[in-house]
Amino acid sequence: MVAGERELYERFVDYEEEQLLRILTVERAMYRPEALAAAELVLMRRGVAPPTFFPAPLSPAPHVGGHARAKSHYQFIDLYVDALLVLLAVWGWMKLWVWTEGPNGGGPLGNVAYWVLTYGFLCSVFSLRQEWKAKMWRN
Repeated sequence: MVAGERELYERFVDYEEEQLLRILTVERAMYRPEALAAAELVLMRRGVAPPTFFPAPLSPAPHVGGHARAKSHYQFIDLYVDALLVLLAVWGWMKLWVWTEGPNGGGPLGNVAYWVLTYGFLCSVFSLRQEWKAKMWRN
């Protein structure tokens, strides 16, 4: 037993069996695997069989602090979001043209500003689309 696991074991020795069973079932997601192993060990040494269940297969972890929508096929809401993003991109591109090319009459400064801002804007729209496609959002 590793030093950290021993400390966990010693902490769980003082817990009642009901508390340990609750940790291993209801509150399982709130504990590290080492703590769960220590709680199971305490129960086994007391002669109580730890609960057995079949855990769900591990899926890729979402962004830190994020919640993932269930994977599904392309839905109407996805089409709606894509249409809104296209409208946003067209509107933004027109505004960038007016703000950068219009006042400068197409001068070199306006061209540089237009292409730099266009690149940044399109990267933002693309990133937003990728976030939606992955269906992961941060709280």
